[in-house]
Amino acid sequence: GSTVILNSESSLSYASDFGESVRELTLTGEAFFEVSENPHKPFIVRSGNITTTALGTSFNISNFPNDERITVSLATGKVKVEVNQPSDLKDNPYLLIPGEQISYSVDAKKFEKLRNEDDEDYLWKDGIISLKHADLDEVVEKLERWYGVKIEIGNQSNSIVNYDGIFNNQSLENVLKA
Repeated sequence: GSTVILNSESSLSYASDFGESVRELTLTGEAFFEVSENPHKPFIVRSGNITTTALGTSFNISNFPNDERITVSLATGKVKVEVNQPSDLKDNPYLLIPGEQISYSVDAKKFEKLRNEDDEDYLWKDGIISLKHADLDEVVEKLERWYGVKIEIGNQSNSIVNYDGIFNNQSLENVLKA
């Protein structure tokens, strides 16, 4: 009864006995989860250094290789987020309520809890690219991942520019023109 939507360049793996006693997955990349409640079989997602446990909820996890942060954004319900080695953090675990996001810094081994009032973190599942105060490196990374292309920037100036935009099922050509 649960559904998972995977973003581009993302994968899930699970044991052959998935669902018999526990619903446990390993995520690389980004996915949006809509989890059916089953108190007897917890739904657990391992992603990099963190574990997210849910009962009847919908949430997004982003953990692409080489990312500096792992983020969990809660849409509905409740989730528990914890680092895999509890001794690393004294405030472990964290409980999220709808509209909250937690970001785990891989290098610093620290959590940061934020309010997340909009659904920007999971618009991708509906075919929408959302850029909010994104620098050029973030834009390039997102477009390369989304369209499966390699983008090279020539004559890049040193000026700091942030980009904002929402693109609903647009071609790469249209996005680049904008």
